[in-house]
Amino acid sequence: MDDGALVGKLSRSVWFGRIGKIVAMAFLVLAAAWVPGAAWLERHDAARFDSKVGWANILALSVGALGVVLTFLDKWRSANHPSKDQLKEVAERLADEVLRLEGTQLARLLATDRLDSRPAAVRFVLSTTGRRGKSRPSNRGVSKGGDLGEVAEFFLAQTRGRLVILGEPGSGKTVLARSLLVGLLQKRELDRSSSQGDSGIGVPVYFNLASWSADLDAYGWLTGQLAERYRLSREVCITLLRRRVIIPILDGLDELDSEEVSDRALLVVAKINDYIAQNPGVRLVVVCRSGSRYYGRFGQGVRDADEIVLKPLTVPQSIEYISMHCRGEADQEAWSTLFSKLRGAGASEVKRLLSNPWKLSVAVQFYLTGGDPNALLPLESVKGDGRRVKESQACYSDRIESLLLESYVQAKVRLYGTKRYSPDVAQRYLRAIASMMTSGKSPTSQIVLHHLLDIVPEQAFSRTYKYSFWLMCHVPFFVYGIVNNFGSFWEEEGVWSWLDIAIFFSNYLFLVSLIARHGPSRARRPSRLRLGRLRNPRALLIMVAGILFALLVSFMGSFKPWYGISMGILVFLGISLMALGDSSAAQASDLGPRAPLRYDTVYALMGAVLAGLFYGVYIGEMIGFTGGLLLGLLAFSGWLYSSSAAHYLIAAHVTRMKFGFPFFVGRFLDWAQSAGLMRISGLGYEFRHAELQSFLATSHEVRGSANPSDQRERGQAGLVLSAHS
Repeated sequence: MDDGALVGKLSRSVWFGRIGKIVAMAFLVLAAAWVPGAAWLERHDAARFDSKVGWANILALSVGALGVVLTFLDKWRSANHPSKDQLKEVAERLADEVLRLEGTQLARLLATDRLDSRPAAVRFVLSTTGRRGKSRPSNRGVSKGGDLGEVAEFFLAQTRGRLVILGEPGSGKTVLARSLLVGLLQKRELDRSSSQGDSGIGVPVYFNLASWSADLDAYGWLTGQLAERYRLSREVCITLLRRRVIIPILDGLDELDSEEVSDRALLVVAKINDYIAQNPGVRLVVVCRSGSRYYGRFGQGVRDADEIVLKPLTVPQSIEYISMHCRGEADQEAWSTLFSKLRGAGASEVKRLLSNPWKLSVAVQFYLTGGDPNALLPLESVKGDGRRVKESQACYSDRIESLLLESYVQAKVRLYGTKRYSPDVAQRYLRAIASMMTSGKSPTSQIVLHHLLDIVPEQAFSRTYKYSFWLMCHVPFFVYGIVNNFGSFWEEEGVWSWLDIAIFFSNYLFLVSLIARHGPSRARRPSRLRLGRLRNPRALLIMVAGILFALLVSFMGSFKPWYGISMGILVFLGISLMALGDSSAAQASDLGPRAPLRYDTVYALMGAVLAGLFYGVYIGEMIGFTGGLLLGLLAFSGWLYSSSAAHYLIAAHVTRMKFGFPFFVGRFLDWAQSAGLMRISGLGYEFRHAELQSFLATSHEVRGSANPSDQRERGQAGLVLSAHS
């Protein structure tokens, strides 16, 4: 079609649209004027007047209903196709929410003995092996790097809007990324409140790459994350992304690979590059470990991105950080020996230890909770011949790691302890979980809640399954007995015949065998209701078959209209539920590790209600209300019992009784994640550091005292024993 034909077609469409609006408006005006006028002319004939009034009421009701529908459609269109002003308002609300949440997370990351906002003076430099195929804009001065306080300005002025943050474990990558996020939001807020008016800085949002599903592109994954976490419509999220309002901060690229999926990180990098290609000028940040094992193996890496590497802390920077948190004269005196060693020519082990920002913060935490800084120095022992032998590097590393991790755990559980999770209770749970993860039936570094059944020993699971199955089979009679205990709320007509009894028990045995066959299984995965499954030809075919089968059932039950209609509707809803069920939600959740179980619970409740109603109506029509109630309750409880949510509860009970886990494992793991002891990686929880899991798994007693001086004396006694062992 040439341009002239296209313009003519568009003109005709606009013309017909205007004519249609004029005709519709004229019809409404004539109807509104004609009906009252005709009624007024017939006012002397009561019957005809009442007829006109009736038509007027019908017209008014129709117009009112149409108005409600149009209002709803207008609001829906406004929500899904926001104007520029609405989009700006959404962005401002999102910025405020992100700043509130991420400010709290940053304070928790920087916490020592309490929440803090004073980081170590970590510096970053441009990578000398970076993949910067294009030069920076010539009108900008080129900076070689900066520190945490300058990262936001560096990102805006010295990069092309795409940045890769590299560093060793514990070097401060996550702190730098969150500092960048908070700095950008603060600068955006400052620009908005100044005379500059609208800020050109987007809204940075933090994302964990470990939750990226392999079957989603960048738009699909980012949209799902934003929609679920901040309760925005998907259309608004897509608009925010397409207009480059969102600046994704993507953390954990090195956490994507696992034994099962070794090339997942490569696939994600390719999808990030596709996202950059589709959005010229988009800003984003990626966080990854440095080295050939991690970012160095990604070929071209993130397209057109500047790479910065975090540098280890120098001795002056380490001393400055310690002095900033330990200002008192007594504090300076306590650290004086270690400071002297740091300033000297030796003490390479201590310098290496305190050059790591995370270990430095834990060392300060160790002192603030009652530890002795001199315990961080290598020990010396005196041999029988009088020679002084220095502690080996391996022994020093093991001792310091145990010392610092013990302090780290105690400080975290004291700082974030609650009435439910007191320090002692939290430490007991953490040790139990770490021990089970390390030396259990299936050693793992990650706990996935809907896979909790996988780590339960077969014998313990089998025993619990038998008891729970027996209880489930007796639920209907238990409920029936309780209800009848308060009086008879229904009366049966006559008594059951032998045929009624046979029908009841045959259906009872059928349901029990069906539940036993499809009960708790390690292979079962959570399901979720997804309307998007209608785009799947197989699901659509099942829906069509469900409609035909429902019509057939309705026709067969037409001897009682209410019975036939009820059975047809229940059959259609049940088949639709199965067609729209999606077990892939267990691999791609946007809301976090607990989301698959929540979705599965909702899905199971919907299925249980339909199964209970179907069997209740079906059997109730044949043998009476009592039989329908009992078998309906059995179908309801059996469907719930077969869900992944029920499997999780069984596994939680076993792990609590056998291994000392908390019964509400997910709630405790969320608490541990908020306390900084664990982190979320995709759909699982893992300890923030692998050394922390090993320490907790092998630790049978975590030393601690509410009195700092007692703990310091206990630490010194430990040093003496170590020195002479």
